[in-house]
Formats: sequence, C-alpha cells, structure tokens
Amino acid sequence: MRNFMGSSLGIGRHVKYHYEIIEDRYIRDAAMRLRILFRIEDLIEMNYGEEETSDIEIRVDGLLSNRVSKVVVYGKGIESICGYGEVFEDTEILFNCGKGNGFTVPEIYRVLELRIIKSTIKSLSVYLYYDREYLMLILSSGVALLLEGLEKSITIPTLENVLLIAHTHPKVYQPVFSRKDLMATLDVVSKRGLGSCVTAVGGSLCILREKAFTIEEYEKFELLINSLKMAARQTLEGIKFESLYVLTI
Repeated sequence: MRNFMGSSLGIGRHVKYHYEIIEDRYIRDAAMRLRILFRIEDLIEMNYGEEETSDIEIRVDGLLSNRVSKVVVYGKGIESICGYGEVFEDTEILFNCGKGNGFTVPEIYRVLELRIIKSTIKSLSVYLYYDREYLMLILSSGVALLLEGLEKSITIPTLENVLLIAHTHPKVYQPVFSRKDLMATLDVVSKRGLGSCVTAVGGSLCILREKAFTIEEYEKFELLINSLKMAARQTLEGIKFESLYVLTI
C-alpha cells in the first residue's frame, strides 16, 4: 500500500493504527452536502425539540443540484422559522412554509449515502484478496482514512464525527455482519453517523440511516445484537426499522 506504513494514528495510550488518507472528491462533496442537511435538522430541532421534530416532514430544494449555493426548505409545521435564513458552508439556507419542490430527507440521505458508498467500496475492493482486513473511515469533514487490520479482524478506532465505516471480509463470498460489526454500526448511527458496510468478494452489505435515530430504535438494535452472532441480508431485511434500511451492492 502506498505509504501505508509511514503514518500512524494514535488512539488512546497504547494503540496505534497505520493508515493512509484517501483523497476522493465525490466523498468530500457528499460530506459537505450532508453537513448542510445536518444544519437544517439542527435548526428545526432547536425550535421544536427532538420529539416534535420527528413528526415534521420537509422537502429540501437545491441540496442535490450540481452546484450547491442556495437551498430552500419547505414544509408544514415549521411556521416559527418560516422566512429564516442564514449562510452555512458558503450556502444560503432559507426556510419557506408550505408546499414546494425538492426531495424529502430520506431521499437525500439515500442519494448521498450511495455516492459515498460507491467510492468507498471501489477503494476497498483492491484489498478483498489480501490476507487481512481493511477498513475505511469516512469522517464528516470528508476525510477518508484507510486502515490495515489483522487476518480475521480489525479494531475500529474511536474518533469523533464518523459518517461511515466499511471494511473487508477477505476471501469470503457472502458479506455478513458479525456481532462486533453490528455493535460498531450501532455506535456510528447513535452518534449521527450514516451506518456501516461489509464488503466481500460477492458484493457489499450495508446498514444505513435515513432519518433521525430514536431511543426506541436504539433499544431495538441492542436486542438484535444480543440475539444474533451474525446477520446476513435476509435476516436484516426481515427486521423492520423506521430509521434504518439495508442496502446491497
């Protein structure tokens, strides 16, 4: 791996991870758009609280445009911030009451997640026939870190603002989530991340968030972890979450 052993990431007192920074403009662009979406969600929650926010349905126009310079948020139930505007990430955000054009929040999450995941899996696919696992961490800044693990495992470092984790199961055909993988996924989505993916020779399997992750969903996911040693696609698709979905590539 290019310069892989030349850099190390210190986490805690005793653990060091050898890593490489992957430069990917698609990941950086999608991360920027997600930060704007997070800001929109924050503004609504600041005015209405977490419980009421979950019942508000909005459409966002402009966030999936080729060039993002202005986004308009439409929706009912946001009257107290109707007409409010600000500039964030060099983008004008404006709230407008009533119906309008644009995409729903789950639709935006799915589009941006797919952009990130396609680039991430492409980078990881090179290592599927290596004798050890490799992991990519996508941070909210758009930085992508590639880490080298052991033959059958990799320790995920504790970092702030992780959007997505994805790792290889080398020389394995079907991607499955181990209990450890499920625990790592829960940690990411409960801290406002997008989720995680496992990639194998036969394809990739992802658990992803498309709306706010509630305490009820957290407890349901904990039950899933405690009841399974591993989970394949069919098992995950049979468990219905309001805020999560399963993606196969």
